[in-house]
Amino acid sequence: MHVFSGFSVLAAIMWIICLLFVPLVASSSNTRLLNHILSHVDEEASACGTFYNFACGKYNMRHIDDSFYDIIQMLDHQMNQKLVKLMGELEENSQSRDFNESSVEAKVLRFYRTCSEVPRNMSSLVEYLKLAPPGEGLTWPQFTPNGSSWPQKPFNWLETLAHLHRYGLTNVFLSIDIVSNPHNASEFRFDLSKPSFAEESQRLNSFVETLALLYIMKVPSSDVVALARKIRKLELSVKILTEGFDYIESGLISLQQLEAKTGINLQPFLEIILGRRITPQFRLLAQDFRYFTALKELMDKQDEAQVVASYIMMRFGMYLLEETTDGKEPIECIANIRRNMNLAASWIYKERFLETSTFKTFNQEINDIFEQLRREFLLQVEHNRLELTASQKRFVDGKAKDIILNIGNLPKTDDLRNFVSRHYADLELSSGDLDYHREHLKLLQFRTQKITEQIHKMTTRREEYFDLPEPKRAIASTSYYVMRQNVIILPLGLLQEPFFLPESDLVFKYSLMGFTLAHQLMNAFDTEGIKIDRSGNDRKFNSQRYDEVVDCLHRDGKRNINERIADNAGLELTYSAYSKNARNRNQFDFTHLPAEKIFFLNLGQFFCGNSDFNVEYEDDQVRLQQVLDGFEPFEKAFGCRRNNNQLENCQMF
Repeated sequence: MHVFSGFSVLAAIMWIICLLFVPLVASSSNTRLLNHILSHVDEEASACGTFYNFACGKYNMRHIDDSFYDIIQMLDHQMNQKLVKLMGELEENSQSRDFNESSVEAKVLRFYRTCSEVPRNMSSLVEYLKLAPPGEGLTWPQFTPNGSSWPQKPFNWLETLAHLHRYGLTNVFLSIDIVSNPHNASEFRFDLSKPSFAEESQRLNSFVETLALLYIMKVPSSDVVALARKIRKLELSVKILTEGFDYIESGLISLQQLEAKTGINLQPFLEIILGRRITPQFRLLAQDFRYFTALKELMDKQDEAQVVASYIMMRFGMYLLEETTDGKEPIECIANIRRNMNLAASWIYKERFLETSTFKTFNQEINDIFEQLRREFLLQVEHNRLELTASQKRFVDGKAKDIILNIGNLPKTDDLRNFVSRHYADLELSSGDLDYHREHLKLLQFRTQKITEQIHKMTTRREEYFDLPEPKRAIASTSYYVMRQNVIILPLGLLQEPFFLPESDLVFKYSLMGFTLAHQLMNAFDTEGIKIDRSGNDRKFNSQRYDEVVDCLHRDGKRNINERIADNAGLELTYSAYSKNARNRNQFDFTHLPAEKIFFLNLGQFFCGNSDFNVEYEDDQVRLQQVLDGFEPFEKAFGCRRNNNQLENCQMF
């Protein structure tokens, strides 16, 4: 007879307890997730009518007192609350002699203190303007000492834009961005184009708001009305120029060639942004050459430099208002940190709230789902519903196999602390006097500098890649696909209940996380992604059947076609993968509801939103309805009459 040692007996007992405990944990998690879903369901509505009203009918009532709109904003709120708690812990640790004042944690805490302790309001714009003048030795016109006139001669509108671009301002008179070279995705280039006026933040608002902002910026009241009219007239002239050219020239071009084509001296502008000298052979991407020629003619006709300077100042002020908050609530300051120190915020969140074993579990579970989705997609490609040529199939197959999933937008390295520390090594934040405006401008400059430093640097291996997200993306737990790098970014905020629990049933995992991953996977093959190869370079893709499916999906013309492709093809993909991998679909121990109903109800949670909070919630209703209309498994699950709406003609892969 085998005799167990005391240690072996204890280990055996613990093993048995674990076997008994895990199902209880899973059952509890499944019950919580299901109850969360059912709390939003309005059973008086018809699932076969407008499914949004059925799946989300009680969402408003349930979240009437909440400050968030939908599930993503809820996850962000939860993440921000956790980071507020972490700031309290760091504050306590900072009193210790062992606290490293040069660490990333110390820099994050320093800005958090400054944000949460310094009072400010819209009038604080004046403090920004004093710290960020329009050029060396210049002030903004309204700060000219009494009895003297503003020195117009030294002012150069293009150089002023360059100085302010270092804080992230762009899209004023021209748009300048840092993008992967479409001809060689291993490097980044400047992309110069005409500005956009599509969004409210990209143009002046009403005349009254323009007057108010000029008052706030301390423009003398006697000058405000006349100046407001002049700067609005200037913006209108530029807007008309942007609409005046249908044919767009574009391409990779040398600085010397671009200056010859446009007549604009761009070298000082680019050198100020880069912080170094460049040669006339410096190459950049440029578009809309004729616009720039017309812009130069317009600017040469401006006989009041003060008007041009004031317009730039107005747009800079609007940018700063969008980039900060006039409140100092802890949760707002956390959002400020995520916006400006995104890598640091993600890293400290992971270290504190996702310990190594936990993060490893999340990684394993999510990667397993992604690999199942990828495998299912490759089977669809092999089935070849689109009648692709052998070459086209190899292209799609190869690109799909090459997609990298980055969970947390963190570089894969054995020493993440050291990597993050090196990233922020040049960022110096004061530990003495608290000056929010000064420290905020430092962060804006640091963030922009990191983006600009990518110019002419070879991109890192995609396994080590992490994205430098734009501000709106940095503060949101929304997944996205980076097209030129062929990388899917999955923010850490999605690794929370009710969006994803590793121990939950596959029906919950595939209907939310699976749909999210499948959506991003299909973005790699939408009308833009299909024209970019696995290395991020442009390529031609001509397929009549592909175009027919696009036309079918876009026949109403009401929604972004690429989002429609990702939604429809993503749902088909994740449902197919779930059906093949779920073994206990009819043997739930936590509910009598069929798996298919739970699947679609949980999918609906991705689209639920508080209509009292956002008047555009109808978009989510339409989006959910369009993805489910004619989808046979959904109609079968809820006993709906078959909707013959040519769905088969709209199936992508």
